[in-house]
Amino acid sequence: MYIKEVTIKNFRNFKNIKIPLNRFTILIGKNDIGKSNLIKAIRLVLNNNTFEYSSRTLGITDFNNKKMQEFKLTINEKKEEVKKAIEDHDEKYINNLIPIIEIELTFVEAKDSYQKALLSDWLDEDKEGECYKVKYVYEPKDKIKFLKEILEISELGNEYMIPLDKYEYKIISTNNGKGIRFDKFKNFNISYIGAERDNFSENEKQNSYRLISSLLEKNNDIIEIIKILALNNVYVYMVGDPKQALRNTEVFLNFTNEVRNEQVINIEIQPNNNITRRLPKEVVKITNLYCPEDQRQKSISDVKGNISYIYTDDNNFDNVFANIKEKKGIIYTRKKEENFDTKQEKNIMTITLKNILLEKKPEQDDEDAFLYEKEKEIEEILDNRKSLKLNFLDKYDIRLPADEFYNLINQIDNNKKYQVKSIDKVKGLENENCMFIINDSMLKYLLKINTERNKELNYLYVALTRTKRNLILGIYTKEDKQIISEKLQKLGIDKYDKK
Repeated sequence: MYIKEVTIKNFRNFKNIKIPLNRFTILIGKNDIGKSNLIKAIRLVLNNNTFEYSSRTLGITDFNNKKMQEFKLTINEKKEEVKKAIEDHDEKYINNLIPIIEIELTFVEAKDSYQKALLSDWLDEDKEGECYKVKYVYEPKDKIKFLKEILEISELGNEYMIPLDKYEYKIISTNNGKGIRFDKFKNFNISYIGAERDNFSENEKQNSYRLISSLLEKNNDIIEIIKILALNNVYVYMVGDPKQALRNTEVFLNFTNEVRNEQVINIEIQPNNNITRRLPKEVVKITNLYCPEDQRQKSISDVKGNISYIYTDDNNFDNVFANIKEKKGIIYTRKKEENFDTKQEKNIMTITLKNILLEKKPEQDDEDAFLYEKEKEIEEILDNRKSLKLNFLDKYDIRLPADEFYNLINQIDNNKKYQVKSIDKVKGLENENCMFIINDSMLKYLLKINTERNKELNYLYVALTRTKRNLILGIYTKEDKQIISEKLQKLGIDKYDKK
């Protein structure tokens, strides 16, 4: 079976569209044309991940902008007409007026009893015969009450927020309108890779291989797609480094072994490229200690570079940490520790704050880029211990309800002393100045006490290769520092010298 058609109404850039699909469909188009939005629409219907299932509740930015403008214009200029429709319970008028998001999927060619059983509740018919249809709907729970409230709000002025707390989602079978339970989707699996946006790069020269490495770490479905492309004579140039696989570490290795054993066709493995232009010479000397012999690199960078270490209880550590932050460097660790917190996702953008900011967004600005910029502005204010109210909310004339303001502050507040990133978050990034916080567990790999090639060794390699110039190892340990310092010196890693 496959999805034959996707029908979308009022979702993001799609106001009303039918998109035909085949068994194998490739989407090609310029940025912001809606490729990712189409995938998101399909996921809204079928995703069986518990977290994503609960996140099917949408925000104001998920509504088609033109539809929202038409709705507000009608409310503002045709109040009497709307009131009459409410009084008459004119269902057709009300449904056409209210912004309602609908996403309908049509399945065909359920060939065996198992597939037919999966889709049995969705059985329907179109002009070409038997098919199966399921629909996601996001609409007000009570449309009459919703419109009455909107009319009341609009009396206060033309600029107002749509009360999305009145909305709910449901997933229904189109043949009878009955809801479909979550467990009905447990046998559907969707694999995807999020779009890599320049706007979201945390460094101006973000490495393009971040997307490739994400692809390699997904699962075997991605490898199967590559095999299908090869069978259909689609040229794919794939770059992979097994040393940087942090999840599903065996997927790429198993695939390359299949190719070497000629178990797949139309795919060739090129010789290892062991030349690096990015990593500094002194850094490569250290990183090669953790590579298989045939994968050790030669640096042709003009930068000498440096790796040094400092203990996190050193009197100078705070100054070194603050200096890297000030230089917009990257500071990261494997796992959070007593004094180091990796929880970067603070939910700074509450739905209310996001919606208020979007009302103030210049028309020509991209929504995602605009919100990202404002979120970073908030983070910078908080990092510098400045007042969020004085330096952001008042600046943009934002008034939050008291409970939401304190909730925002509580979400952001953290009793950890140092805010750092996880290695997973910085993979694919690079910076002139990096700091890697190492605990005793990771220290055993750095000092070559543990030499087993596994996921932890890959984490170490990724952490050591983020720098384009200087890397400082912040060592958080309860072990004997003199012994550690001696072993580090033997590896060629000197103690940090602030000079």
